[in-house]
Amino acid sequence: MNRSLVRPAAHALAAAAFTLILLAVPASSPSAQTITLSGFGCSGTVAWNSSSNTLTCQTSGGTFGCSIAASVSSPTVSSAETLTANCSNNAGIISYAWSLRTGSTAGCPTTTSTTNQAILSAPNGTTALACTYDLSANDTATTVTPSKALSYSTGGGGGGGGGGGPVDTSACVALGLNAKVIVANWNGAQIDTGLNGVSSFGPNDALIVQFTTGSFTTSTLTGLGSLSGVEFGGPTTQRSGALSTSACDFTGGMPMYKWSTKQAATAQCATTAFSNNAGPGIGFSVATLTDLASQKSLVCQTLLQANTTYYWNLTNFSPPPPTGTQQCNQSTCNMRITLSKPAGG
Repeated sequence: MNRSLVRPAAHALAAAAFTLILLAVPASSPSAQTITLSGFGCSGTVAWNSSSNTLTCQTSGGTFGCSIAASVSSPTVSSAETLTANCSNNAGIISYAWSLRTGSTAGCPTTTSTTNQAILSAPNGTTALACTYDLSANDTATTVTPSKALSYSTGGGGGGGGGGGPVDTSACVALGLNAKVIVANWNGAQIDTGLNGVSSFGPNDALIVQFTTGSFTTSTLTGLGSLSGVEFGGPTTQRSGALSTSACDFTGGMPMYKWSTKQAATAQCATTAFSNNAGPGIGFSVATLTDLASQKSLVCQTLLQANTTYYWNLTNFSPPPPTGTQQCNQSTCNMRITLSKPAGG
């Protein structure tokens, strides 16, 4: 025979959790038990935490769950990859633990990340890889274990790519931002956040657009390249950020120069940092100052180097953090990012 003693916690109207202590006398055979609870003020769902023997009232409703998005949907062995966990309906602070699944192809990038992102370096090599990454996410009440399978192809040649190693986003973390790295192909890219496996762009996110310039001589250049960002399926939102050689640099940026004639460059005219702009954009060349000045008379452009990785760092703050205020007034404020390289580059 089974007996149970229920000791309810104090009936406080503002309480969101209470503890149910069950004292059971051993029985010869197990049997299912149904307990009906009423009068404790929970209008949501009740979750049982077996480790602490508590029932928690989740007034937000819904079940805790996580999905995993990849920054590159069809990676090659030369692609750096970032996996991002997007979780919802959590009862408390979420802890993360990433791992490479045993049985994945030898040569798959490994990870032991304990944040919502697993940043994977490019595996390189000449062999296609099948890699599966497992995530264990716990919200203090429930553990979920989604996974993400990546198929790395050997790809092909070409100039430029997405960068070759893990991205240091510690500066974003220090600002309280959730860094989301997406990799843009130098040969041309149009990326819509929140679609096709690309991470969404939310209020406290930092969108880091990573790209690597190609290998070419400046004498082949016939024009300028450009980066642009526009609203995509969301509200008009003022953004701040900068094009930089470092990820999570939102205020420093890089110098821009102005040419008064085709031969002479004047002093620096601006930087690549911007603020309070709903549709940011920037033009650039990949050349030396002499090469660029000899092409045409230009106004306030920035200069990139060949075979170099850059980051277009974007936030939904204005002015940029740490002093700015949040401008995204809903769960996501997505963007369409377009990268066009210089003609001849």
